[in-house]
Amino acid sequence: MGHMSINFNENKIQYKYILALPLSSDPAPLHFTDIFEVFYYTPSLFENSIISLLKEKQPLEEVVKNIV
Repeated sequence: MGHMSINFNENKIQYKYILALPLSSDPAPLHFTDIFEVFYYTPSLFENSIISLLKEKQPLEEVVKNIV
């Protein structure tokens, strides 16, 4: 499960990814490879918006409007 959100109280962009597996199963190396790729490349989809926000070229509300 992946999740990207904005914490308006702290003006932060948050991103996390959780691999949910049954307790009885052992994760295969392929699981980690796939998850790493998703985790690594997903923020790049929003790179321009994140950089605009960090450089204060766009207010947070405008960035949110553009990525939703």
